[in-house]
Amino acid sequence: MVADYNSRCGQYRYRRGSLESARRDVEPYRSELQSDGRNRFVGAYNSQRQQPQNSARERQPSFGTPARQATRPEPDPTVLAIQEKLNQLGYKAGVADGFAGGGTRAAIMAFQRDKGLSQDGLATPQLLDQLERQTSEGSRPNTANASPPPSTAPTVPPTPAPGPASPKPGIPANAFVSGSNWYCKDGFKRVGDQCDAVIAPQNAFVSGANWYCKEGFKRIGDQCEAVIAPQNAFVSGANWYCKEGFKRVGNQCDAVIAPPNAFISGASWYCKEGFKKSGEKCVSVID
Repeated sequence: MVADYNSRCGQYRYRRGSLESARRDVEPYRSELQSDGRNRFVGAYNSQRQQPQNSARERQPSFGTPARQATRPEPDPTVLAIQEKLNQLGYKAGVADGFAGGGTRAAIMAFQRDKGLSQDGLATPQLLDQLERQTSEGSRPNTANASPPPSTAPTVPPTPAPGPASPKPGIPANAFVSGSNWYCKDGFKRVGDQCDAVIAPQNAFVSGANWYCKEGFKRIGDQCEAVIAPQNAFVSGANWYCKEGFKRVGNQCDAVIAPPNAFISGASWYCKEGFKKSGEKCVSVID
C-alpha cells in the first residue's frame, strides 16, 4: 500500500471523496501505524538522551517543574502471544516483543493465506484462538522432566539416534508441515501431491501461490502487457487515468472546456464564487 501511494504522489490531484477513500484504506492498519509511530518516537527520544549535553540549552530545565518524560508503550499481550504462536508454527514473525510491525503482519497474512482465511494481517483475539487450536493439534506435551507413571507393560527399548535429516514420509519437496497437514512454501503451488514452482511471466512477481503483474502492467491471459496511456493521461496500477483538467472520452483524454467565470477541478468545471451554473454557463447570483 505504501509503494502504491508513493507511486501516485507525482500525479496526485485532490478530487471529491479522495480523503474518505484514503481513510477507508488506512483504517484497518491504524493500530499498527500508531504502534510503529510510538516505537520510532521512543527510539529517537532514547537516542537523544544518550548524546552528551554540552550546551546550556541541552541541560535539564530548572524552573521548578520537572521535565516531561516519554512513556514507552506497553507491549500488547495479544500481539505477543500471536507472535509466539506464529514462530512456533514456522511463520517468521520475528522477535516476540508485543508490537505488531511489518514482519508480524506478513507472517499473519501467510498463515491466513495457507488456511484459506481473509488476508487482513490484523492481530486479533480471533486470530489468536485459531493459532492456539492449530498449535494444540500439531504439538505434543513435553514430558522430558516428568516421572513415568507406573505400568506393567514391557519396557520399550530406546529408539536409536536419528541420522541426517530426511524429508518426512508423504511430505513432498518445497513443502512444510503445520498442524496435521502440509502446505507448499511461498512461490510454490499445490498440484496433486506435489509442490510445483509458480512460473511468472515477464513483468510479473510471485507472491504466495500465484503471480501478479507489476505496476504499469495488466494481466491478459497468461501474460503481463504494458498499460498504454493516451496523451494527457498517467498510469497507476493496472489502469490509466486522465490528468487534471482532462476527462475520459472513450479511449482518449479530452480537455475540459470551462465557460467564463468558472474554474476547472479534476475532470469537470465549477462556477466561481458569486456565480451559479445555468446550463453550460455561469451566471451571476445577483441577476
